[in-house]
Amino acid sequence: FMDYAAVQYAFKGINAGVLALLFKALWNMYKKSPKGWAAYVVMGGSFLLTAILKINLFLVILGCAVFGLVTAKIAERKVQK
Repeated sequence: FMDYAAVQYAFKGINAGVLALLFKALWNMYKKSPKGWAAYVVMGGSFLLTAILKINLFLVILGCAVFGLVTAKIAERKVQK
């Protein structure tokens, strides 16, 4: 079926639609998320690790969770002082 031009065009249209949905979801998440230096570090670092260095996504998610816990504990200690 992939030899037919109509099927190829349909899949290209589907790819564009999926990309648009992904960007919309990303934009909605960005608007609702707290912004600060830690969020930008996690965002940029996770992009670099997955897209450029090809690090396993599970390890990146685990690292982001640890980073979030550490920054939350540091912020909690600052508030207590």
